[in-house]
Amino acid sequence: MAEIITAIIGAAASVAAVLISARATTAKVQQSLATSQAVTDQKISTLQEDLKELKDEVKEHNSYGRRLPVIEEQMQDVFRRLKRLEDK
Repeated sequence: MAEIITAIIGAAASVAAVLISARATTAKVQQSLATSQAVTDQKISTLQEDLKELKDEVKEHNSYGRRLPVIEEQMQDVFRRLKRLEDK
């Protein structure tokens, strides 16, 4: 009878140790996940800011592309005028 009680107490202690260990492991994993999520969120935020900057730069570059033909035409006109003045 004493052996049975000893076995039951040993089994209960083992179960308690497993539960405590599992709880501690779960807490560590949850903390690690929270940290990883915070890092990921920060990286995403940084990437979104970088993307916005790139979009702004592309818009600025595109405006040069629209204005350049106008400037070229104006330069041709200036060259024509200079040529006429030189020919006089």
